[in-house]
Amino acid sequence: MHRLALALAPFLVVSPASAQQGNPEREGQAPAQARAAQQGAAAASEASSASDENVTYEAVMADPDNIELSYRWARTQIRGGDLKGASATLERVVTLKPNKAKARLLFAIVLYRLDDLTSAERELTTITEMSVPSDIKAEAQEYLTAIQRRRRKTHFNAMVSAGTGFDNNRNASPADGKALLGGIPVQLAGANERRDDFSYPLIGTLGVSRDLRGGHRAFGSFSMFQAEQVLTKTLNVKAYSARAGATYASPFADITPTLQLDHIQLAQQTFLRGRGAELHFSRKVSAREERFFRTAYTYQDYSPTAQVGTANERSGNFWEWGLGAGYWVQPTHRLTPSYTYTIKNAASLYNAYTRHALGLDHTWLLGKGMFLMSGVTAGYDRYEAHDGFVSPEIRQDDNYRVRTMFGAPLSLLWAPLKGLLATAGYEYYHSLSNLSNYAYTNNKLTAMLTYAWGN
Repeated sequence: MHRLALALAPFLVVSPASAQQGNPEREGQAPAQARAAQQGAAAASEASSASDENVTYEAVMADPDNIELSYRWARTQIRGGDLKGASATLERVVTLKPNKAKARLLFAIVLYRLDDLTSAERELTTITEMSVPSDIKAEAQEYLTAIQRRRRKTHFNAMVSAGTGFDNNRNASPADGKALLGGIPVQLAGANERRDDFSYPLIGTLGVSRDLRGGHRAFGSFSMFQAEQVLTKTLNVKAYSARAGATYASPFADITPTLQLDHIQLAQQTFLRGRGAELHFSRKVSAREERFFRTAYTYQDYSPTAQVGTANERSGNFWEWGLGAGYWVQPTHRLTPSYTYTIKNAASLYNAYTRHALGLDHTWLLGKGMFLMSGVTAGYDRYEAHDGFVSPEIRQDDNYRVRTMFGAPLSLLWAPLKGLLATAGYEYYHSLSNLSNYAYTNNKLTAMLTYAWGN
């Protein structure tokens, strides 16, 4: 029974900062994050060309009538995060040479990024009426469509992802091949030995949001995650999640309270129900930096199943406090350091713990809608009491996760595949513990296709 509980460790915490592997909510969020990164990459592609040589302000002042030099200077300003300066430069370029389509398109995109939708629409409409290359006209039309979407009050979105995954230690078998039983090492055999396995995840999300006066917003969403294992059927997972909340835009920060309901099934049986709330604060301190703080509470109600008859011993309160910052080192490189503190209460004290987690994430926009997302997380868990069934020692875990994911739109291969995003990911997880039962490693590979729709 205890070996099965160890194999279920990946699903016992539903926190984005969880140090457990295979978290269904975290895996369910990954395609959405990938899609957001892909959209950000597409949006930044007009200013991220590495082949452009940076131009200095002094060079422009030395040759103010050189339109091409001024255009390159505007691109340099964009790469440096100075959108307002680039807007002024491009406005002058367009005034002096109104038929320079690339400059007018870039000017319109900068205005769009500055939320000057009226001026951006005017420039984009002018482009569609000009005799310009078809690719420039098509991009202008895409931004006109985006402006129409942004002006709507109510927005709907949907996403579906499907793919495959491979774990070389899906059952979280101890690295030394032994498990403690009452403090005595016992050699593992059969189904308890290290087992690799393939899975077939399927993820779907439906969402709606409503723009309110003053820049405020209300939203709601429903998500489903399912992963079918090829061999270890006892680890088949279905997870359902509902969210509802609002964002209050204040001069100090954007404040977002959210209510949430989660339901996880394990091997077709209810395993966990979660009811909670989160409060998120974010503040943009500059064009390049955003800071955030979050606090969350969930009551985790575990139900005994045929595989885990003592699951209810894990029921209890789950608290999290986190803070961090997102910083665009360059327009194509974003770093996000974070810290999270967790308190997990449980009916049985040997399932209760505190956690300190440090994370560092990096997003690299590669251009043409491609991106590379990477991250490292270190978690330090300290439990409150010993489990006499395992050992007279109190459990202490240090766990480390390294992950990376590459994504690209399939339209790069064939235009009719527009809207489909392909991602490939790798994750390495290493748990160090004073109890051999919880010391193990796992390598995970994933490949997913995602389609997203929104208005």
